[in-house]
Amino acid sequence: SRGREGAASFSVVVPKGAAPGSSFQHTTDDGRELDLTVPEGVLPGDVLVLTQNPDTGGWSCVAQASGGPSAKSFSVSVPDWAGPGVSFQHRMPDGREMDIVVPPGV
Repeated sequence: SRGREGAASFSVVVPKGAAPGSSFQHTTDDGRELDLTVPEGVLPGDVLVLTQNPDTGGWSCVAQASGGPSAKSFSVSVPDWAGPGVSFQHRMPDGREMDIVVPPGV
């Protein structure tokens, strides 16, 4: 799909049995085959949201928890310097670093 300012984006559910560091294939709506690597801290059933920069062609990835029984919620204070669409790192209670993207309206 096309998101903000013409950027291509799509969501992929991490398949069952996938582990951080493992790879799997995904076919986009336009028929391209992508080899994706599961990021650290991402579990099967979590959603990877990939967005392509229309200027550089590079891709960024944000992981979203599946919301299943093992999902955890937490609160994060958004730094004063971070506006909508800006990402920053947050250290989880278990020590993992997580990239957080500030949603619109925050």
